[in-house]
Amino acid sequence: RTFMSVGFCYRTGGDEFLVVAKKHLSRVDELTETLLQRIEQEQQKDSRIPDISIGMAEADKNCRDIEVVIQAADQAMYRTKHTHKTGDIPIID
Repeated sequence: RTFMSVGFCYRTGGDEFLVVAKKHLSRVDELTETLLQRIEQEQQKDSRIPDISIGMAEADKNCRDIEVVIQAADQAMYRTKHTHKTGDIPIID
C-alpha cells in the first residue's frame, strides 16, 4: 500500500519485492521512510517482525534492460545490509 501512489509492487521471491515507480520519483525516499517507520512500529508490538533492507536504483531514459536496474538495486540492498550489520548508519542508494 505504501507505494501505490507512485507505481506497482511485485513479489519477486519468497521475501523479495520490487517496486516499479513510474511517476513521482521524488516521493520514493519519503515513502521508503514511511515504510521503515511502519515496520518499526510493528516490531515494537511484535518482536518477531524482521528487519528489512532496501536498495534503490533508477533507470535512465535510454535503459533497455530492466535486469541491469534490478541488479543495481540488489547491490545497493546488500551494501545497506552490510552497513547495518557493522553498526554504521545505513545508506539507502
